[in-house]
Amino acid sequence: MQLIQLLTAALLPTSILAAKAKAATPDDARDGYVLFPGTECAIVDTSATNCRTGPGTKYPVVTQLTKGTIGSFSCVKTGECVTIDGFQNCGWHLVHYKGYTCYVSGQYTDENCTLANLGRCKE
Repeated sequence: MQLIQLLTAALLPTSILAAKAKAATPDDARDGYVLFPGTECAIVDTSATNCRTGPGTKYPVVTQLTKGTIGSFSCVKTGECVTIDGFQNCGWHLVHYKGYTCYVSGQYTDENCTLANLGRCKE
């Protein structure tokens, strides 16, 4: 009888904690980043593009992504506008790639990386 009481006392807090846990949703955010889910997009229209700490060319470069690289993109943040061949794009796409989390200009991501698909980054 004491064993049952001991097990009940030991396991009851665990079951209560488990009941309170919730799964991550697209609306969950930390440090302004949407955590899940990611949309796979490829780098296009350049041999390599800089991936930066923020949405603009004034931010430090974290790494480079080469043409054809596929990363998990989670959201779009409005930043410095980039114009190439007369087309302007002010969206910077947040990518998670090989341990890096950084921004790539929307000029260099494929058609999967639209604002409609990714949504805006949490502020």
